[in-house]
Amino acid sequence: MAGVSWRTANKANFRLVEAKFLTLITRATASFPNVWQLRFPPGDDADSWCRSSHSIINTVTECELLHHHNVFRWRALGKTGADVWFALQSVRAARIVELARVTGRHRTTVKRKLNLMFNLGMAEPLGDGYWRAVLGADLDQAAEKLGTSGIGERQRARHVRDRRRPRLCGGG
Repeated sequence: MAGVSWRTANKANFRLVEAKFLTLITRATASFPNVWQLRFPPGDDADSWCRSSHSIINTVTECELLHHHNVFRWRALGKTGADVWFALQSVRAARIVELARVTGRHRTTVKRKLNLMFNLGMAEPLGDGYWRAVLGADLDQAAEKLGTSGIGERQRARHVRDRRRPRLCGGG
């Protein structure tokens, strides 16, 4: 579902288990993957951990599972492009230096992503160094222009097939 390889997901799960944020509920079988439960530190709740907003004044941790789109895949806008896009959407207008500070990316990187978004019809310059997100931008069309349209669906289907394949145990 995250649009990453099983190895990447496995490494991320291992780090989350080590940090005590993830608990294994049900082990994988030949037909079904592991089932995990996300845990939050005592006194915190999911609402405070999983918000989708950036702001120039403060940055809120984002639960990006809600925002996966083929336009933000590798070889397209990527994770950096997603960070810039979500930050730009949360304000009326912003300068490159402000977006760089909010996203933690270099100004040159932010500028490069904004120029690409401009070419895709997702962002526009306002003058005086300000940029804004284009309301109602067609992300599907942008993914098609970048050649990443449908990749997520094909990858999810491949992962389903992989999970259904019999696994060899013991090396042979």
